[in-house]
Amino acid sequence: MQHKIVLGVTPTHRNDPSFPLERGLFYKKEIYKKLDELGIEYIGIEDVCPNGLLSTNSDVVAAEAKLKKAGIDALFIPFIDFGSEGASCQLAKALNVPVLMWGPRDYTGQGNDGDVQCGMIAAGKVFRRFSIPFTYFPTCFLEDTLFEKGIRNFIAVANVVKTFRNLYVLQVGPRPESFWSVMCNEGELLEKFGIKIYPLSLSEMVSKTKEMLETKQDEIDEIIKGIKARANITVKEEILKKSAALKLALDWYRKETLTNCCAFQCWYALQDELGIWPCTAMSLLNEEGYETICEGDVHGTISCMLATAATMGRTTPWFGEWCFRHPTIEHAEYVAHCGNCAMNLFKDKPTISTRSFEFAKNMGGHVSGEVKDGDLTYFRFDGDHGEYSMLLGKAKRIEEGDTCKRGARMWMELPDVRKLEMHVVYGPYIHHCAIIHEDITPVMLEAGKYMGVKPDFTYEDQRRAAEDYLLQESMPNGPEGLEVTVGEPMIL
Repeated sequence: MQHKIVLGVTPTHRNDPSFPLERGLFYKKEIYKKLDELGIEYIGIEDVCPNGLLSTNSDVVAAEAKLKKAGIDALFIPFIDFGSEGASCQLAKALNVPVLMWGPRDYTGQGNDGDVQCGMIAAGKVFRRFSIPFTYFPTCFLEDTLFEKGIRNFIAVANVVKTFRNLYVLQVGPRPESFWSVMCNEGELLEKFGIKIYPLSLSEMVSKTKEMLETKQDEIDEIIKGIKARANITVKEEILKKSAALKLALDWYRKETLTNCCAFQCWYALQDELGIWPCTAMSLLNEEGYETICEGDVHGTISCMLATAATMGRTTPWFGEWCFRHPTIEHAEYVAHCGNCAMNLFKDKPTISTRSFEFAKNMGGHVSGEVKDGDLTYFRFDGDHGEYSMLLGKAKRIEEGDTCKRGARMWMELPDVRKLEMHVVYGPYIHHCAIIHEDITPVMLEAGKYMGVKPDFTYEDQRRAAEDYLLQESMPNGPEGLEVTVGEPMIL
């Protein structure tokens, strides 16, 4: 996935003598200047609407045609005065992308900045009439840290929605028979969300892997060289060769099928055919952003894709599993998984090894080590009976000894592990989740309204913190050094 969002920007103006055009144009200019300063890619309507403003029904038609042709991912409607609630809502409805409504705070204290706040309150009602989900953050000065924070949060929201609407999962093999919990409803995912699944038999993947072993020696050698530079190796060279070949086979199929993620049936049929665990190959692909998730867990794959999108691709998640509580630390939980974790997420060099508990001891490919420190968000998209939601919560990694030495692992501290346990058991979640080293809760909370998926927080105080995320920074005394002449355009 390319984590890139193109913003359509349509400043809106109330076409009425009570709202001077000159002042509105000044605001428009300053807003564009700020977006340029922040390095945000956008497309305006200067060439298709009078004065580059959205005011009338004719402007809606012209702006819609241009922005659809440009393929924008999200829409930003700055209110430069009272604005046009009718034109704004009609355009948002036509484009069907995440939409942000915002306007500048009054710089004069005289109410002569065009009744921006008043116009947005009116528009909010009309958005509701149109049944349009929209994003909003309070009026603020362009110099306020809230503006940048709000814009960047919205862009991340748009990236999650774009990713969600374009998910195409490569499903390699059916789920392992014993994993009833990872069942998914393929037809329902397509009907409700447009999520597509490309089924591929395990035998096809094995055959392609063997082909790569025979024909791609140079590429295999290069992959092995990279693995050896970044991991401790305790397996035979043959295991590394097969792991690299499997990675190349998955690469081939992702390009051939145009899928953007993969749910993999990782055991035990693959071991019978190739004699390896696929974790090393999956780890390398996860690091590249092609989320490749074990045990045929389609919902887990979707979870990892959305978590990555929420960070704009700055990092990828670790696919963890709730295992057991600490015997003496009340709110510590051991989280681990077999070993498909991206290598750059480990605290120290990981080890390529056999699984400590596997039956066939000669196999390898398992990636093992402690996951690195940091503040964490756990996240899972899941559902049943036609209802879907997103499990959300924040936690921290703690040092408490490397207990099981099994796969990718950590001790995680939670506000109340008992509450999490009850939350997950009652569902609709399972023991798998995406765990990422950023706070993505404000992004996911907002993205849910566009996806039609309910954000479901384990802890209510964390929900409130996510809701108040954009209210934590402000400039209450106004921009420093501002010079304003009442009745004239402001001078920044």
